[in-house]
Amino acid sequence: MSGIDFLAIGVAIDPMSQSLKIDIPTLQWFLTAFAIGNSSFLVTSGRLADLYGRKMIFIISSFVFMLSSGAIAISSHPFEIILARLIQGASSGVTTSAALSILAHIYTPSERTPWIAGLVGTTGFGMVLGPVVGGFLIHFFSWRMVFLINLPLGAVGLFLAWLYMPRQPVQRGGQKLDFLGVFLFTSTLVLLTIAISQGQYWGWDSIRTLLTFGAMLIGLVSFLYVEKRSSHPLIDPIVFKAAHFLAANGVASCLYFTLTGWILVMGLYLQRVMGLSPQEAGVSFAPFGLMVLFLSMRINRLSLWLGTRRLIMLGSTLGMIAFVGMALLPADFSYWILVPFFLCYGACFVIVNACTMQSALEFVPLHRAGIASGKSMMVRWLWGAIGAAVTSAIFVFQTAQHNDPHEGFVSAMWVFAGCSFLGVLISQFFLRPKIRAL
Repeated sequence: MSGIDFLAIGVAIDPMSQSLKIDIPTLQWFLTAFAIGNSSFLVTSGRLADLYGRKMIFIISSFVFMLSSGAIAISSHPFEIILARLIQGASSGVTTSAALSILAHIYTPSERTPWIAGLVGTTGFGMVLGPVVGGFLIHFFSWRMVFLINLPLGAVGLFLAWLYMPRQPVQRGGQKLDFLGVFLFTSTLVLLTIAISQGQYWGWDSIRTLLTFGAMLIGLVSFLYVEKRSSHPLIDPIVFKAAHFLAANGVASCLYFTLTGWILVMGLYLQRVMGLSPQEAGVSFAPFGLMVLFLSMRINRLSLWLGTRRLIMLGSTLGMIAFVGMALLPADFSYWILVPFFLCYGACFVIVNACTMQSALEFVPLHRAGIASGKSMMVRWLWGAIGAAVTSAIFVFQTAQHNDPHEGFVSAMWVFAGCSFLGVLISQFFLRPKIRAL
């Protein structure tokens, strides 16, 4: 469901814009809200799983994902959709974190890679189906069907989880949930995104922009103050002191920054500039999902052959090649020129996403696996939220400056190429094959 929904939004975003009569800065919130929800609730989800059982939290969060999908499908106002996307992102993050925690408790570090790859593979299968099926549903019905399809899929998933997912012991341990930290973190991230996405319209030196940045800074200081004095902080300093954990998530953050922005820009460009129908645009995304599906089944063998660090460097390099190639394309390029770049970026996504998660958790003790996996995904989606907002601002500004959306597209691709290059540098100089365990 997460794979279908996350990539299908790239096909649905232009029809949603036309149906609801909204502009690009508002459209980017459909991606940003999902990423903010994911980032804000991932760490708390790890504690919820420990306190109330991973299976139960997995089932509840999947059910909430279904309900929020239905709410989006019947919504008629952008604010309603943004709120539902926030909830949808939060529930998706909780489900992912619970699943990763279950795998971490069942399998040893050496056994986890194929199972984490399996999760990436099912997401990849959803990414293959999502834009293709989504484009078909939009073409013959409406964009609302892209979200309604999650209801029957979710019902099947809940039934299978209830029957086959193993129960695991609850680990209460007297720990509490840091709800105040979650609230302050979410508020700070929302304010930062508003300031970035709206600053060019309000004016970067306008009162509204400055007040928004000021409120964001107050929220950030308040969050750090609360976290410093919390007995169970959202930002666990013990986990973040591990250099290997930080480096792996630094590379993954570069990936997610590009991912959300790329889906936004590419979905709009394929339909508004290249003139493709939703169905054609959906098929256009298929090479990306097919590569994710294909490579996720072989990532374990590749990691044994090349090693995790080399694979992460290779994946980041492939992403850089994809974005540099797209940035150098002429204004009137054919879709078929995009296919090799879609394949390169698909390979980048599955390699970096799976290998950095494995690398981040490799030296984390078993009793911290749930917390560490949640924090790892939190950092990724934090930068995913920022990526969508920054990309939207760059795309709109450059398009307006040159009166040409291709210029906005090129500028966004160069920013993504720079992020991928940063991932290469981090993996080269900060990822080490051996590091002291926590």
